[in-house]
Amino acid sequence: MTLQSKSRPDDVLRPGAEIISRFEIDLGLITATIQYAMIDNALRYHERQSMAEHRAELAALWGEFNRVAVSNPDAWNRSPMTPEAIVTSSESNRMLSFPYTKSLVSQWNVNQSGGLILCTLGKARSLGLEERRFIYPLAVVDSEYMLTLSERRDLHRSPGFKHAGERALLHVGRTIDEIEHLELYSCFPAAVRVQQRELGIGLRRTVTETGGMTFAGGPLNNFTIQSWVKMVQVLRNDPGSLGLVTAVSGLLTKQGVSILGPEPTLPFLFDSVTSAAKDDQITTTVEPDAEGHARVSAYTVTHSRDGVATVALVCDFDERRRTLRVVEDMELAEEGMNSELCGREVLLGSDGMMRWL
Repeated sequence: MTLQSKSRPDDVLRPGAEIISRFEIDLGLITATIQYAMIDNALRYHERQSMAEHRAELAALWGEFNRVAVSNPDAWNRSPMTPEAIVTSSESNRMLSFPYTKSLVSQWNVNQSGGLILCTLGKARSLGLEERRFIYPLAVVDSEYMLTLSERRDLHRSPGFKHAGERALLHVGRTIDEIEHLELYSCFPAAVRVQQRELGIGLRRTVTETGGMTFAGGPLNNFTIQSWVKMVQVLRNDPGSLGLVTAVSGLLTKQGVSILGPEPTLPFLFDSVTSAAKDDQITTTVEPDAEGHARVSAYTVTHSRDGVATVALVCDFDERRRTLRVVEDMELAEEGMNSELCGREVLLGSDGMMRWL
């Protein structure tokens, strides 16, 4: 094989920013499970939910995903689980990062695939295909503004979804309640819960046609293809209806909203709300070595297979400054899984010293 050492690519694609910051990497906060768990706990505190209410919402939400997966012949895991079993730690369902058990997170080690054929309407007609089975992409709207989790002042927010949803729905002239079928990207409960709030979806509404990434497949962003395939099947069986499918990149880093449906009266929309999402995303400065009086705004308790528990804390000095701390403290870990740490005040000293106030 000859190396073309003097050739240059016509285009080079590079990310606009990093998904995880160097400080987060240095602290070991590199897995999606940890960061999404912190988002979930931050949302619980923002909405003033009790620990029991939060647990009940996760159980009901993922219990519904499991119910849908059981009836989906394409799901990789169709074993029924009770909502309580999903959220309860056990030998076969160990706690990964509080409040997430294994049954509350995306399963990546699955061999799932999907395929779609997209073509012009003229080409489809020239092939003699049945027009009653045609499903049209009506709108695809994305936000590509990238900001690491620790830099987001409001950890429970994802403004890109708000703006992408509004733009897509405006194009088709519908409200979210008038979209008959939904498939929200479901890598973790936090992703779904944040989307429900940003898109204005009622919490009792079923938000999956597949059963989600825990039970129906993956891995990673490949699941969006499977979501589109399932939505096409659903819309063919419900003529005239519309379906909304979302996508997530990274740690709620990028957001995408797509709407599919019957033959459109308007041209296909492909649009970006990156600028609007950036304007709506309030940032904070992360200071690795900062000391002083702070308040916990998010946390999680991670569990290794050998039983070591680590507490990761997001500590805000004010609305503009924060730092992160990770400590191995079994007593604090037990407390954090049974009572709220968010809102607690702490004095952060040098060499990682912490004193609760």
